Parts: sequence; structure tokens; C-alpha cells
Amino acid sequence: MKPPKSSSLNLFLVGISASSGVFAANCFPGSFSSNGTDIPTACTPAPAGSYVNFAGATAATLTSPGTYQPNAGQTSALQATPGYYVPFAGATEATLAPVGRYVSVSGASVATQAPAGYFVAVTGATQATPSPVGSYVSVSGASAATYAPVGSYVATTSQTSATQTAPGFYTYAPGASSQVPAGLMAGPLNSTIRANEASIRDASLMIEDKSDATIKSSFYYQGGSVDQVGQSSGAKQNISFWGLNLMGNIFGGKDDPAGVLANVSSINYSAGSDGSGNGLGLSVGLFKKVQIEAVKLVGTLLFGNYNYNSTRQNLTQSTVSGSSANIQSATGNTNVNTYGVNVLGSIPVARALPNLDGFLNVAVTNYAYKGMNESVSGAGGNPSAGLNTSSMSYVSVPATLGLKYSLMDASNEYSLGSISVGYKYDFGKSSSLNMSTQSSPGYQFGLPIALTNARATVIEISSANYELKKDLSLSAAISTEFSSAYSFYQGSLRLRKSF
Repeated sequence: MKPPKSSSLNLFLVGISASSGVFAANCFPGSFSSNGTDIPTACTPAPAGSYVNFAGATAATLTSPGTYQPNAGQTSALQATPGYYVPFAGATEATLAPVGRYVSVSGASVATQAPAGYFVAVTGATQATPSPVGSYVSVSGASAATYAPVGSYVATTSQTSATQTAPGFYTYAPGASSQVPAGLMAGPLNSTIRANEASIRDASLMIEDKSDATIKSSFYYQGGSVDQVGQSSGAKQNISFWGLNLMGNIFGGKDDPAGVLANVSSINYSAGSDGSGNGLGLSVGLFKKVQIEAVKLVGTLLFGNYNYNSTRQNLTQSTVSGSSANIQSATGNTNVNTYGVNVLGSIPVARALPNLDGFLNVAVTNYAYKGMNESVSGAGGNPSAGLNTSSMSYVSVPATLGLKYSLMDASNEYSLGSISVGYKYDFGKSSSLNMSTQSSPGYQFGLPIALTNARATVIEISSANYELKKDLSLSAAISTEFSSAYSFYQGSLRLRKSF
């Protein structure tokens, strides 16, 4: 005869009760009773959240933090796996690590906060994600990284803050991983700044003028290049323009001229991969010279409008986002409005050096840039991919402090030439930057980049007006600006006529 089967809940470790003569069996692991046997009551399975790991137990053991048990009648607890944790005893399930936290080991009773410099974007994470370059995480428990704002950058991963750009450098979009040397702007804006400077140049020269002519005209050619140090392609821009400047001494006298000024400029620029373009500018304004003892001041108030047509040829797929396979060119129209004031002051440095003057030139000019109707031509599925509109308002506030030495004629009345050396600091910044694209902002033809805290040494050598005949003279000048961020070289010829 076969022995009887054992119960799934009871292990028959058999004994005889002296009082009743009834066989009793110790409760099987996974179950328990008040006296550890199945007499006088049946053994009870350990409920979920607990376990019994030996025979004859009188009570079940709750699972400890870091472990859980979803089923009844079990002999052991289950460890929480990585990505999960159990914060209390008697748990029937593990808790998924929430966003901002992670669990990297088994049996965890708490989820670990992502430290500063890291984030956790999903639930159930087993590790934190380091913030990528261009972003940072400043607090613990973050679920996302923060992009470096405009004017700052993050060069490495796992950073807790963004680095502010150094003087002479800038960033123009959120999420920058590096700062860029200042000094370069896309062709239209850079050309406008140089043309605007040229249009007030003749008015500033009134500081030394002794003529009583009512109207003065200056026809000039100016050419030069801007080279952004350490950059390539469109970083170097060649700029040239013809200009006609008119000044009318309508409101003042010989020693204190005041009146109106107008300037017309025809501008051309070439900027490598940023393309080439040509434009026409018109500016009008007022000027006034004031002399208080040895101190001479000339101020100008100027409004201008410059319009450019620009082209890039032989573009490649990497240059323009979209599916065009044979992109041929990109064309666009850009308009820049300007308004601002310029004040130039001069004072002799010492009586022993009568031809050496100290000068300070301060300008405040707003450049309102608007690019529109830009398109890309070529074969392919998306030939019109590119920038539709962009706008920027940039306030330029350059201040130049320096010394100027003039070589005078025998009578000490007229200058034969001069050399000046100064230090320039631009306090300006971009106040707004907006753009929209058909496909991707990866194509930003003509996007202006603003100077921010740009510093430069400025040197200029000028000749005197060479008299061709009465009231008609010719002069020349060369100048340079250079810093660790950029260099600028320029030469000019001016033909002046008085009426």
C-alpha cells in the first residue's frame, strides 16, 4: 500500500499528542499557525508582502525595505531590481523610480536624486544622464537640462551652470557650446556699420576745419576687410563702397558751424560662404561744432536706410537643409535702418606738445535689421528650403579713447597729416533676434551677428587735404582695428569740394 501524499502546505514531521493521540505536523515553510503545527487549526499561507522561510513558524515575516513579495505562501522575499525601489516593509510590489531619480542597484529602499549636472527624463532609470554640451543642470532631481541662454555657453558635459561670454566674444542662440570671437557680422549689417561710420566722418573732421564755406561735399572711395580671428569661410569679409557726403553750414558761423548733412553710399561686400552682395544707402542728419576754450566738440544726429541684395552660389547639401540634390544659389533682400548720435571731443594734452591732442569718440547707434524674401534655387524635392524672415535690433555703443598727433605746416595753421592711436570698447548688444524658416534654422543666410563687449586697438594715419585748386582738395587715410577676436583694415580716398 502506497503512503499518503503530503499536503502542499504541510510537511509531515510526525509526532503523537499525549493527550489526544492525534498525529500533528509542523507547518511547511511558506505557512504558519499559532503553535507552528496544523493542530488544532490548519496552517495559514503567508500573505502577500510577507514570507515564512522555515517549518513550524508561528508568524509570517514582513518583507524588509528594498524587497517585496506579490504572492501568498512564499518562502522568501524578492529584491527590487535596478530602476525600482521599495521604501517600506511589507510591500507587495516595487515602485518605479520617478523622473529626476534613478536606482542603479538591486534591493534599493530609496531612489537617488540626479545630482546637479545630471538629469533623469524617464521613469525606471538605472542611471542619470549627464547634461550635454550647450546645456546645464543647476539643481538636484532635475528631469531635463537647461539650454545655455544667449550670451553664455557650456563647453563640456555634466555642468551645473553656463559660462558667461568673455569681453570680445558672443553667442547668438541658446544652447551654445562655445563662444565666438566678436567683430564679424554677416555682410549687410557689417557693411552698414562701416558705411554709417563713413557718413559721419566728414562731419567729425569739422573739428579742425577753418573754412567759412556754406556747403561742402566729399566724394570718397573706401575699402577694407574684416577678419574674424580663428574662424574660416565667411569669417573674412571684403567691403568697399563709393560715397557722396554733403554738409551745409546753415545754422552756424565760421568758428561754430551747424547744419544738415546727407550721405549716399553704394556698397559691395564679399564674405566667403556667407556670399556676396551690393547695396544702396541713404542717411540724413544734423551736425554741430562747439568750442569751449581749448575743448572742441562735434556732434552728429543721423538717420539712415540701407538696402542690400545678396547671393550665394554653388551651395552644397550640407549648406542648406532640405532634400535638394542640386542646389545652385540662394538670394535674399536685406534692409537695415539706423539712427543714432555721435560725439567727438578733442583737447590739447600739454602746452609743451601743442600738436598732440587727446580725443574721445562716443557713438550710440541702433541697427534694425530685416531680411526677407530669401529663397534657394536648384533641382530637388525642396528647392525653396531656407530662411524666410529674420530680424534683429542691435544697439552699438562704441567708445574710443586715444591720442592724435598732427604734423603742422610752417605757419602752424594747417595740418599736413596726422596719426592717431586709440582704444575702442563697444558696450552694445543685440536686444532682439527673431527668425523663421521653411525647414530648419540650420540655414541662416544673412543672419547678423552682433558685437558684444568688443575691444580693439585703433590706429589711423591720415594725410592733409592736398589742394588741387581753389576749394578742391584730395586726402587719404588708412586705419586698422585689431584685437584677439578680430582685425579690420581699411583705406580711403576723399575728394572735397567747397561752395
